[in-house]
Amino acid sequence: MSIFFPFLFLVSLITMIVFFIKSYKQKKAEEDNSKSKKMAFIFLGCFTLFFILTGITALNTKKDDKAKLKKDFNKSLGDTSPTWCKSVINDTTGNWRELIVYSSKSIDKDLAVAYSNAYFESDQEVHIIVNLYLKTTTVINKYGNTLFVTCHEYQDKEEHDAKKLAGGMVLGEFMINLDTGETEKLI
Repeated sequence: MSIFFPFLFLVSLITMIVFFIKSYKQKKAEEDNSKSKKMAFIFLGCFTLFFILTGITALNTKKDDKAKLKKDFNKSLGDTSPTWCKSVINDTTGNWRELIVYSSKSIDKDLAVAYSNAYFESDQEVHIIVNLYLKTTTVINKYGNTLFVTCHEYQDKEEHDAKKLAGGMVLGEFMINLDTGETEKLI
């Protein structure tokens, strides 16, 4: 499928160019070129429709991929049903995202990378994973190709207020280079 679209694009583009050149030559020779013009515009319309459909297909594929990544990440946490919050109460930036889970698995390198692939939409976002089973709150920030992961001690009901989130004692901190997979422990 991936080679089909570029091939179709190339064929459409070449055909459209041929019809425009033919139309131009007929106009220069003062021949009736209305048929060539019609064909060129038909191909232009098909070409435009092709790009619109390809764009829609690409967007749907990207959404489907994200949904699969989220499902895979959630499944990797074990027998839990995470609650995803696209916004956090009292977040003044609008960039905080929160996932509340009840899982016996802590956020390690592999889970942090899987989470960022599944949930991050931009580097401006701050993601917080509140694990009510382990009583931890993990903050994940992404800067370019680096993930910064800080695990805090959970404080009672902090998941309900951005001003309280990640206010507990730092239990551990590491960063991951997403290009190389190297992890550096900071604390």
